[in-house]
Amino acid sequence: MKLAAFTAALIGSISPAFAGDWYVDAQNGNDANSGLSTADAWKTISRAFAVVPTPPVGQFEAIHIASGTYDAALGETYPLTMRPGLQLLGDPNGRPILDGGQQTFPLVRMWTQTGVPSNFDANTVLRDLVLQRAGIGIWTASNSGVVVTPVFEGLEIREMSSYGILTGSDSSTVHLTLNDLLIEHNSVGLFSGVIGSTQGEGFSLTNSIVRHNDIGVEVNATGAPIGGHSKCQFDGVRVEFNGLGVHVRSSGAGISEVELTNCIVVDNVDAGVVVVADIGTGTATADIRRSTVSRNRIGVYVGDFAAGVTLSETISFGNLEDLRLPVSSPSSAAYCNLGGLPFGSGNGNFVADPLFVAPATGDYSLSPGSPCIDAGNPASPLDPDCSRRDVGAIPFAQVNGAIYCTAKTNSCGSLPAISSVGSPSASATSGFVISTSNAKAGKTGLLLYSVQGRAATPFQGGFLCLAGTIKRSPPLVDTTGTGTNCDGVLGVDMNAFAHGLLGGTPLPALTVAGTRVDCQIWGRDTVGNVLLSDGLEYFVCP
Repeated sequence: MKLAAFTAALIGSISPAFAGDWYVDAQNGNDANSGLSTADAWKTISRAFAVVPTPPVGQFEAIHIASGTYDAALGETYPLTMRPGLQLLGDPNGRPILDGGQQTFPLVRMWTQTGVPSNFDANTVLRDLVLQRAGIGIWTASNSGVVVTPVFEGLEIREMSSYGILTGSDSSTVHLTLNDLLIEHNSVGLFSGVIGSTQGEGFSLTNSIVRHNDIGVEVNATGAPIGGHSKCQFDGVRVEFNGLGVHVRSSGAGISEVELTNCIVVDNVDAGVVVVADIGTGTATADIRRSTVSRNRIGVYVGDFAAGVTLSETISFGNLEDLRLPVSSPSSAAYCNLGGLPFGSGNGNFVADPLFVAPATGDYSLSPGSPCIDAGNPASPLDPDCSRRDVGAIPFAQVNGAIYCTAKTNSCGSLPAISSVGSPSASATSGFVISTSNAKAGKTGLLLYSVQGRAATPFQGGFLCLAGTIKRSPPLVDTTGTGTNCDGVLGVDMNAFAHGLLGGTPLPALTVAGTRVDCQIWGRDTVGNVLLSDGLEYFVCP
């Protein structure tokens, strides 16, 4: 008997005690094969599910699926019922398509039954697949007190008549880890529901797009007298062009919580975010942080009873109605750009056009001069460029070490040019040198600096590039120039100066992360003439 046939004969009667790799290929496979290599792949995923064993707890079996369409015509039988530790891994360069042929069944289901506990942990994975044209893309359900925590990554889920992803539980703990998903053209893109349970239900959705669904995402907890608790987290998610973007709802004794961070919620026909608690003892809340809500009919809608929203460093501007809140709503906002100022102008809130780059074409980044730049909470972590936090989902990328203003022509007819090498630091005591070229050989100078912004004030035949109170470094001396030429350099290590290692009286703010510092080098030139470089602006990093 050939080795492949012998191996195939053993499958099903002997389960491996270790995790294995299995292969499916719609174009080149055959269900009579062993499935143990790409050259001996099965044709259908259904065959793999019939043969691949359930792995021991803590291990997994990886089913590698080649590009192609897996549908009824190929021989697929849906739904595919997942087992703990199975991993369906598609080709990221050509994601295989699981096609339901517009039937009403789920494509993949992951469920447990009362009395048959099955814990789906993070070893249960769906990755790099397209799921399309069925009733439900993925259905996870549990009511037997188990823990269900699978990982779904790199999926496209589209054209489902009911739900793209449906997750629900009773007396169980369910939490899905979802990353890099495209959920589009479904009735409901993503639904998280729990009923009559004191245990948790929810998901974390990151770096994903939810668009063109009737309802983008719905989070719903209900139950009485003991309410379920559903908590869902979004980070870096774009919710756009849905009928309704994000719907957070509770009833009975249910508790529904949603956190949106770094999200863009735009161009939804009805509302961007809706938070509603029906009559009962339950609550519905949304915590919206560093997000952008725009071009919806209603940006954020909060209903009556125990529903509320907390907004921080968020833009809700440019909607037909930016915020709709009941008088009794336990809602709050801080450091937000909110149309109509429903929370007043305290707590850092303001109303101003955020100056998006091109909202009509989907670009919600900030233009230079936006009032949302550096307008976040001073106590928040800094933006990646080391500046104060911006308001909105997309921070404005400022150049750390930007050159501005106009230098004065020196006595040799050339322009002194300021520059920097290294990184400004609140903790390092060296490594950030600011200097100017084209200084007069052998002459002295000073670095002038301010923490109060830029300027361009006429000064000594040139421009003073600093606003407010101006401070200075200890004297600088050129040691590299020759003769009477303008080939000298005046420079100083600002990290060393800021930490008091070069003398003088540096401002304490120079060692505070996030401080914006504007500086310029002044120097001696010929008699009656001075050197004035252009300006340099930097932010102190941690």
